[in-house]
Amino acid sequence: MTLKKLRWLGMSLSMIVGMSSCASVMSGPNQKITLDSTPQGANVKIVNRDDEQVANVTTPATVSLRRGAGYFRAGRYVATFEKEGYMTEKVPIVNDGVGNWWTMGNLLIGGLIGILIIDPATGAMYVLDPDEINQKLTPVKKG
Repeated sequence: MTLKKLRWLGMSLSMIVGMSSCASVMSGPNQKITLDSTPQGANVKIVNRDDEQVANVTTPATVSLRRGAGYFRAGRYVATFEKEGYMTEKVPIVNDGVGNWWTMGNLLIGGLIGILIIDPATGAMYVLDPDEINQKLTPVKKG
């Protein structure tokens, strides 16, 4: 095999491996979630599927949550909004069931490594929904 063919083969293999994890490359393992409330100033605690607290912020805020929770396991969270004088509200943040469209890039390029290993391991194949929450808080009735 000539040096020119070896160089071409090496570049081709590098492109296939590099592009075989489209969702991981294009979206990454984390997703930003915007949190707000009416009225603002609510405390928001977010726990993951194992009931571990992963965020504690005051609205308005933006948090970064992991898309996945292990190999072929989507991230799942609950955001709890609390403010004195208002009822506590819980909002689930889950995989929307559609998945990350960038994962389809693996099919076009022939990246079984991306579909079966990289994207599921990083969680990049998942999309959390909703990615924006503006929770209207209900006042507690007095009396």
